[in-house]
Amino acid sequence: MRSLLTGLLAVVRRHFERVLPKMLDEFGDSLFASAERAPDSARQQHYFEALREFKRGRAVISPRFFSHLEASLARLRGPSATPARAATLLDEPAPLQLVDSAVLDVKLALRDIAGRAEIRHSEALYLLAHRIAVLGAMPVPPGEELPLGPAAIMEAWHDAIEPLDFDAPMRVLAMRHFEQKALPALAQCYAAANAWLEEQGILRHLRFQANLRRGPAAHGQAGEAAGAAGMDAAGSDAPQPAAEAPEPGAGGSPPVPGQHPRMQVPAGPPSHAAPRASGFDAAATFDTLRHLLEDRRRLYEGEPEASDDSAPVSSNALQEALEGLQRKPTAAGSVVRQDSEHLKNLLLVRLRRASTGGRPLRLGNDDADTIDLVGMLFDHIAHGLQEGNHARSLLSRLQVPVLRVALEDKEFFTRRDHPARELLNAIAETSARWVDDDADPALISKLQGVVERVTSDFDGDLNVFADLLGDLNRYLQTLTQRAELAERRHVEAARGRDKLELACGSAREAIRRVIEAAPPDPVVRVLLERAWTDVLALSALRHGAGSDEFRQRTDMASRLAADRTACAEDPSLREVLETGLREVGLHNEDVGGVLRGLGVSAAEAEEVSGQLGEKLEARQRLGGANATPEPAAADDPPLNEDEAFQLAQLRRIAFGTWFEFVVNQQGERVRRKLAWHSPVSGRCLFVNQRGAQDGAVRSLEQLAREMVRGQVRIAPREAGSLIDRAWNAIANALRLPNRPTATLASGATT
Repeated sequence: MRSLLTGLLAVVRRHFERVLPKMLDEFGDSLFASAERAPDSARQQHYFEALREFKRGRAVISPRFFSHLEASLARLRGPSATPARAATLLDEPAPLQLVDSAVLDVKLALRDIAGRAEIRHSEALYLLAHRIAVLGAMPVPPGEELPLGPAAIMEAWHDAIEPLDFDAPMRVLAMRHFEQKALPALAQCYAAANAWLEEQGILRHLRFQANLRRGPAAHGQAGEAAGAAGMDAAGSDAPQPAAEAPEPGAGGSPPVPGQHPRMQVPAGPPSHAAPRASGFDAAATFDTLRHLLEDRRRLYEGEPEASDDSAPVSSNALQEALEGLQRKPTAAGSVVRQDSEHLKNLLLVRLRRASTGGRPLRLGNDDADTIDLVGMLFDHIAHGLQEGNHARSLLSRLQVPVLRVALEDKEFFTRRDHPARELLNAIAETSARWVDDDADPALISKLQGVVERVTSDFDGDLNVFADLLGDLNRYLQTLTQRAELAERRHVEAARGRDKLELACGSAREAIRRVIEAAPPDPVVRVLLERAWTDVLALSALRHGAGSDEFRQRTDMASRLAADRTACAEDPSLREVLETGLREVGLHNEDVGGVLRGLGVSAAEAEEVSGQLGEKLEARQRLGGANATPEPAAADDPPLNEDEAFQLAQLRRIAFGTWFEFVVNQQGERVRRKLAWHSPVSGRCLFVNQRGAQDGAVRSLEQLAREMVRGQVRIAPREAGSLIDRAWNAIANALRLPNRPTATLASGATT
């Protein structure tokens, strides 16, 4: 393993040894150019000092960069593959650390840059992550913990410039320059790394395929892949690598007797595919469902009447009839009715028309049961979607192609990795989670394209389902990453608002104490409450409420409250006042007007205070609505015992927990994720599947009350895929002794 890691590091090192020197030269040139273009001498001096510091410490940047990358690879077999620095920069900040703006700015820059690079190079990172998981005999690391991933590279760059005496804006500038000059060549770096690992025999036939979920079968595959590379990966939970595509012209396995000639199953799984459980028998499982269905029919319909004149429908004739239904165009906007009974009637009509002898036709027992079971499956899925969901009609159009597969390949009922079953599951889960009243038109268009490709292209070859599944999963992976980035931005914005609210509260409290200690005259009171409060809040945001600047400006407010003319007598006090007012957006003429107002006589103070108040009221306050205290909400009764207990549980709940909210009197629910809640105000941030913020504003107390009333609940954890749960529900419903067959599909969801 040591030689493999050393070789991999050498590949990456060769790439950056070509990129870093030129990038560093250009960074020095950009600092000099920025100094030349600086609008004032102070800013110019700032750039020149940064340039001198950069030249002083440049020699250590590259060694520290490569040392950090090497350390991240060396920890592969340790308890965590995450570089030590990532554990400090990417962790959630302390809830009450609301004024450390320098750390926040650098952290946001790191996350944004790494997130964009992960999206840009998602396919190469997928392959690299699986191969590194094999090297380390460990689960596939997520993007932020992947050695040599964009997050690790950005952390290495941050560590490399750590010794330089840069302030936060200059560090962010260095991050942006690294993104522009070094990261565009990451595609070549990752391509070279994957090619080198492939030459060493590490998952040589791995292809990119983004999975919607990690099924149970996927857990054993990383272990087999690691075993093939000489690694002990027992217990690994790495996701399943994509199977190697069959060679062109290989087609699939030869048709079995009785199978439709064009119905081809992809070639057998390669060596790294998931092994089936011992005793796996698709036919036996299908027979179990058939027996339950047959018992149900006998209970409610009696024994079927035999017909000597009827002729059984052959498999080929049935497939041809279904193919005609599959190709049948659907009028735009029409409702497609494809329940099992309706499909049977349509099939029999087509089969009678095709019959040459005029004899009545009957479906075989296996075929009739398959049609019923597939119909129950689709009815169950549709019942789980809200009325008006755009995806309902799309799913109904899949019923005929899926039925054609199930009639010829009974493993559809039990094989979790069956291509048709996986595609149906992907579309059903996407419809249930991503498609709602405010659905993304691009996603709807993508799902429509997939369904149209199935109905037009499927002619017995299951590779059509496999190819479309890979394409859909890649699109959904990109959509998921966008949702995560959108959610991250909402969380950071909410934290910023919380930080601003805390700073404004500290400023208002400081001014309140000043006014109580020495009640000022009207002019000073207007100045303190409508302008100097913002100055103090800005100081609290930048340096904290305990900083020297905050204390100095609070002392100035106290001196001004005690003596309105203090500024005229003390030039240093006047300078503090002018600087603070300019920082919160007052122009020089406005500052001059404030100073003149402080010098008027006592008789003129009342009139001047009104004019000054109007002028200050018209300007934009710091934080907008947060600049003044929010009006008190209507008095709510105290929390009862159940609500207090629920509130205590909510305070400990993890961010990322999904909740279900009742939205109407019919009891329909929507899912929302708790992305964050404020430790100061208790305000909650909920987002939907796309990362968009939920419109309703709730506090933890309101959430606790709604949960006790049954309007909100924590979404239950769902074991297995949607199709697995559907089959289990259908089987359980078939066992119930008091429910007619016709109601099973919809009732299975209860």
